[in-house]
Amino acid sequence: MGESAGNLQDFDAAINYLNQALSIQPNDPNTLNFIGMAYAMTKKHLEAEKVFEKALALNTGRIDILMNLALCYFNQGKVDQEQVALGKILVIEPNNAMAKSRLRRD
Repeated sequence: MGESAGNLQDFDAAINYLNQALSIQPNDPNTLNFIGMAYAMTKKHLEAEKVFEKALALNTGRIDILMNLALCYFNQGKVDQEQVALGKILVIEPNNAMAKSRLRRD
């Protein structure tokens, strides 16, 4: 339901449904990732950041969550943290085109 509501652009409803799902499976990184994306779409970037970080704590190798977190950092102007997240992606997947294109070289 939460993912469907998100697909219909009703992100507040999506967050509500996904939080209900999270109450049943509190350590599900997929649900947390969807909640983070819904927060990001409503420009609640700090809330999104916290949720993405929690999802990553449960599954550190998820490139999709790392990329979502990197974009969340970018949207908040946290460029140094964005670069760290992108670097972690490239450690896992050295040829990741999106991470490579976003990674700024000093």
